[in-house]
Amino acid sequence: SEGGRLPRACNVEVHGVGNTSAIQWLNTAPGSTLLHFNVYSSLAVGNSNNPRNSAARQARAAALLVAAPSNSGGAADILSVLGDAHPRTAFPIFKAATMASWLLDVERGTVCVWARSRPGFDPPLYTWQIDGFFR
Repeated sequence: SEGGRLPRACNVEVHGVGNTSAIQWLNTAPGSTLLHFNVYSSLAVGNSNNPRNSAARQARAAALLVAAPSNSGGAADILSVLGDAHPRTAFPIFKAATMASWLLDVERGTVCVWARSRPGFDPPLYTWQIDGFFR
């Protein structure tokens, strides 16, 4: 980050049919988060990859973030959400079929990836520094 300022982050959605797009910027307040669950969340377009499952997981993640924020907030809260495997929930965030989960931590400048393992309970398979990733 230049001048000690954190870089801005956003969720970008693009849909070729109809030439539509949407951008949702990350709030600059400490502990702010953005979530994405394999479906369009801002654009009103059809989702073919089980939208009921993704919409339910998105709603569960939002509820978990509101219900139990940690003292550290931000990435720590998202990590606890990514590892959610509550058996009494129809659509837990993590389940045995979860192929990969990843966490972009803007404050630390890292991307962590879990593959077939539970975030917050297992160490990430990969951790990359964003600043030098593409060099």
